Amino acid sequence: MSKIELVEVVIREGQGKPVLLSKYEEKRGGILNMEKDMIDWQNNVRYVHNLMQQAYLGATAAIDTLSSYEDDKKYHMSLAFLTLAEQSYLEAKRFYQTHENIERIEFDELFRKYEEYKFELMKTISDKDKNTSWLHSRYETLKDSIAGLNQLVDNIR
Repeated sequence: MSKIELVEVVIREGQGKPVLLSKYEEKRGGILNMEKDMIDWQNNVRYVHNLMQQAYLGATAAIDTLSSYEDDKKYHMSLAFLTLAEQSYLEAKRFYQTHENIERIEFDELFRKYEEYKFELMKTISDKDKNTSWLHSRYETLKDSIAGLNQLVDNIR
């Protein structure tokens, strides 16, 4: 496809208002495919969002467990919650990487913040560290990042 074809547009009627379509979009089926692509994108974003919500809930339970118990069982319980969170995270990351159409900075940031949180939690557990200020700091940045993703998903509804 030449660069000239990408610049040319065709006007079609779509739900009462003119819609500009490139030659590429016209060849793919025009408005109907654009609407289907948008619905697919929204569904994919929601799916990854739901998985990351589950990962976030597991991360929250893992950190809450550390402050709720006094003996060493808290580390085992926290690790169990992290394992549950990790399953959701890995599926979200896999799905995200195989669906290029949903690339968003909010997801990239959330994945990075989750990894930072996970690293700090695992370090706290392995060292049986009583000082969890670094961990709580990482958790707060994860919490802020999930709030940004929630805002994105609320805007597409």
